[in-house]
Amino acid sequence: MGELWDVFISHAREDKERVARPLAGLLKAAGLRVWIDENELQLGDSLRRKIDHALAGSRYGVVVLSPAFFAKEWPQRELDALSALGSESHILPVWHGVDQGFVARHSPTLADKIAVSTDRGLDQVALAIVSVVSDSRRDNLKTYEEGTPAPPKGFKDPGALVGETLKGYELVELLGSGGSGIVFRAIQKPAGRETALKIFYPVLVSLSHISELLEGGFRALAALRHPNVGGVFDFDSVQLLGLQLSFLVMEYIRGLSLEHWSRNVADRPDFFRRRLDAAVQLAEGVCAAHDTIYTDRMGFEVHGVLHGDIKPANVLVTDNGQVKLLDFLLVDLQRLLDPRVVPPQYLHESQPLTAAFGTLGFMAPEQESHGLVTVKTDIFGLGVTFCHLFTPTDDNHLMAVFRGHGIPAALQDLIGEMIAGSPAARPDDMKAVLGRLLGIRRDATISKG
Repeated sequence: MGELWDVFISHAREDKERVARPLAGLLKAAGLRVWIDENELQLGDSLRRKIDHALAGSRYGVVVLSPAFFAKEWPQRELDALSALGSESHILPVWHGVDQGFVARHSPTLADKIAVSTDRGLDQVALAIVSVVSDSRRDNLKTYEEGTPAPPKGFKDPGALVGETLKGYELVELLGSGGSGIVFRAIQKPAGRETALKIFYPVLVSLSHISELLEGGFRALAALRHPNVGGVFDFDSVQLLGLQLSFLVMEYIRGLSLEHWSRNVADRPDFFRRRLDAAVQLAEGVCAAHDTIYTDRMGFEVHGVLHGDIKPANVLVTDNGQVKLLDFLLVDLQRLLDPRVVPPQYLHESQPLTAAFGTLGFMAPEQESHGLVTVKTDIFGLGVTFCHLFTPTDDNHLMAVFRGHGIPAALQDLIGEMIAGSPAARPDDMKAVLGRLLGIRRDATISKG
């Protein structure tokens, strides 16, 4: 039987309104063919036969795992049927109101699979699913896009875009390029405001509607306002180089990366106080992100913006010592890119799924092995970043922290808990981390006095 649908959504009835139905809408907006019972079942249909037909004709099974799912027999029958059809490797778990421990108690096999949680917002769940489906579509690129004119080569010389004006933003300087796009210094006309503008690489033609999902990430970042977080002002798309491209406009920040800055202050007599002040500012920025409330494109209120990739390279320190946290990992674009356009050094098809969801060395074990991004994984990344902040010249930053190097025992204990292998052993939330850091700074000030 030929494939009729890209994804089959299996869910408990209790999760239809909050998860299954809006998720199906997002996936359809991204160009996927979605089977969901309320759209496909009609009066008089044989329920069992119709679902069997859908399961056999779907490339992937999206399974919404929740307390209601595990309490009901019918959803688990659908899961059994997916496995029986030899599609176990094509089961995409979505966690809703459950964690790894809960899933492990009910289904150890599913607990070992990479999953995405609705805690990140349905926009991010949809992006994760689309990225997986797009991988298999990419394998058939020559087939489904045969005869399509090859796009221009402009991305191989991004400096040639300097001087272009995109929706009122004039590109005046190329700042760099990376895994998801190219960043320019830009001037907003007519206000003359200096900004940083990131042009995202184009996605596959078959996923041209993905910009609707990218807007969800912009909603989250636009709602996040804090002096220690790089501001995001605008999100739009433009016709450029013969392609429809999305771009993000951000605060332009002059400064040094956190680790570079820390090396520069190493010779100052107040180096520890300055590093501790930077740690407090960074914690305040992450805390503000986790406390941010925004409304997603489906009208649901989402509490918390997770970063997912906290590391020294994503932190700048300005000339006056203000810390700025940048590059929230809201969009896993690397798995959606058009390989005919993007420079080959930025395509990582050989890497496992989790490789694009963070940076090795800064990811917590559950993020590296299961693709989970949570409050606790952000705390882990921040803990490793603190090691680089306080011991920037040592090859083994973690060991340097615990050998002392003038670092108070209370700070050693805090960092040790933050980078614990088990999420349960880490601090409960960023407020707890910030509170302990403020206490350490207060004690350090008293002892100096």
